[in-house]
Parts: sequence; C-alpha cells; structure tokens
Amino acid sequence: MKKKNLILFFYLLFLTSCVSAVLKLTGITEANAKVNQFNFEQKKCAFLGMHHIGKEEFYNDVKKKIDSLRKENFVVFYEGFKVSKSSDKQDLKNNTMKFRKITNIPISLYIDSTNHAIGLDMKKWKLVNQPEDKDLGIDSTKDINAELPFGVLINKFEERYGEIILDKCDFETPLLSKEYKCTSIKNGLQKFQKLRNQELAQQIMESKNKKIAIVFGKDHYKDLRKILDSVSKNR
Repeated sequence: MKKKNLILFFYLLFLTSCVSAVLKLTGITEANAKVNQFNFEQKKCAFLGMHHIGKEEFYNDVKKKIDSLRKENFVVFYEGFKVSKSSDKQDLKNNTMKFRKITNIPISLYIDSTNHAIGLDMKKWKLVNQPEDKDLGIDSTKDINAELPFGVLINKFEERYGEIILDKCDFETPLLSKEYKCTSIKNGLQKFQKLRNQELAQQIMESKNKKIAIVFGKDHYKDLRKILDSVSKNR
C-alpha cells in the first residue's frame, strides 16, 4: 500500500465512525480479485491486483484466477523482495535502514498485520494476512519472481538518485521501532516504486513468454501500464 494511501487510511479511520466505509474505499473488504487484461505488443498480459490484508474469500478467488490463467498457458510473474542467502548480515541491516529512510515508514508496519501494526482489529472485520505464495497457487519452482534482489534494488536507487547516507538517528533507531523520526528522502517511496515498476516492465519486455499473469500489488498497475504504453508508442 502506497504511503499516500496509508495516510488516507489513517485520516479517515480517525475522522469517521464508519470504519467499514474506509475499508471499502481502500479495497480491503473486496471478495473478488480483479483481473485487468491488456496487450503489450505481441504479448497478452493479465494483471491481478493484490493487497497485503483482506478477506479470506478474496485470496481464495486469487488462487482460482491464478489456476485458471495457468490453464490458459499464462506464466506467472509475482511480487516479493528477494534476499540472497549469501548476503552479509551487516549489508542487509544497512540496506534495510536505507529502505526505511527511502520510504519514511517504520519497518514494523511491514511485519505481520495481526499484531495490529496498522491499528486495525483484524478479527472484528474478518480480515486475514495475505497467504504465502504457495497457498495462492504460486509455484516458486516454475513461476517468476519479477523483483530484483533487495540489495540490487537499493544499489540501483542510489545509482539513480545518489548515495543514501545513514546518520546517527538511523543507527540509534531500532529496526523494529514503531516510530521513525529521522530525516528521510523527499518523495523516496514514490521514486522507489517507480524504480520497481520500471524493472517489472523491463522483465515483461524481455520475456519470451507470450502470455504473462502479473500478480502484484494493485497500486503498481497504473504506472506499469503507463511505462509499457510509453515504450510501445516510441518504438
């Protein structure tokens, strides 16, 4: 969920007593997964928008749609940060701090939502965490994780926007702190998401598969389409 959507979520949550309206607005209570189909040159693409918490029925529907697309010979591109097993622990810690500095969001918000990290009673609203990939019908042995490794993403961000300098505040704020009051990068989250979308678009362009099912957060869809449409117009 993008930072601006998180801000909207909290704003409405505290200013209105109709929490159900807020959940509906953010799409969290959807029971059916939406598939946006489009063509990119000679490729047929199907974008299946995800969110990290939702109704159990929603995720059951996601699995059904992935299974159906697979029967139509779609190859699945799925979302998820990859961390190399050979990654140095200190490098991983530093990259995680840099990620926090980029997004200006405490790492704890990305951790298991059943601990009420987003200030929402999951049981009351009958919500669950996004299931593991295998429970959504994603097969890591043949489907494609369309994300660059975490460390590579951070490096590419720095190549494009400059080195991220961690300061005393970053080192003294525990990684799992619920607050982050250090200096962050202006528009960092938007820049990071743009980078991810561009890398996803590049993988779609370079893929030899003619049918691609893209299982990513729904907020990626508009910018991904914009990038691919721009490429098509300029070729």
